[in-house]
Amino acid sequence: NNNNFPGIILNADGSCSGTPAKAGFRCFIRNNDDLYLAGASGFISGSTDILLA
Repeated sequence: NNNNFPGIILNADGSCSGTPAKAGFRCFIRNNDDLYLAGASGFISGSTDILLA
């Protein structure tokens, strides 16, 4: 971003293991000054070994 444009940045990731899968996710939002704004994490029930987004 190089601070050329004001805005927010969303970083997200997820993973799964096995079938039926144990899957989870985590994400956070920060502004272009790299300050943390919000975040979330959780478990995805009933998922398979292919995680669709």
